[in-house]
Amino acid sequence: GIDIADQIYGGCKISLASLRKNFDRMKIDYDSIWLKIEDIALKTLVCCQNEISYNPCCFELFGFDIIIDD
Repeated sequence: GIDIADQIYGGCKISLASLRKNFDRMKIDYDSIWLKIEDIALKTLVCCQNEISYNPCCFELFGFDIIIDD
């Protein structure tokens, strides 16, 4: 069977549209949180930019796990 959390939240990976709906339902300011997430990602990449080798024939994909609490 499907776990109740999967039915409510879509499992551990949900779309940004679903995240926005959940935030709206919980009265959480999605845009404010998203700006903070963008800031974290940008600052992280700036800190390690000299360690990322340049290769014009390919691209790098970086993932970020963000924990949101009170």
